[in-house]
Amino acid sequence: MTSEVIDKVSIKDTYENKAGAKKTRTITVRSMVNDGSEFINIHCGRGSVNLPKDKASKVGKALTGLSWKKTAKKDSKIADLEKQLADLKKQLKK
Repeated sequence: MTSEVIDKVSIKDTYENKAGAKKTRTITVRSMVNDGSEFINIHCGRGSVNLPKDKASKVGKALTGLSWKKTAKKDSKIADLEKQLADLKKQLKK
């Protein structure tokens, strides 16, 4: 059996590519059913993803809760190593 589209919403997006040209793309969100299994299909560009209907609210919360700030994880690891090195130097002096 093939998947059946129940509802569809399309979102137009305008962006600028590396060369500075204005481009548009369409993000399509569909509610679908396949052999009794209900899911959401999100299609953008060349790819798409299917989400089970019962996970939609959790995925929505995850999307709105993402951070867009870079963290200094590499720096903290270096700082941790520097602290360990300092501790080892202290032990060697004793």
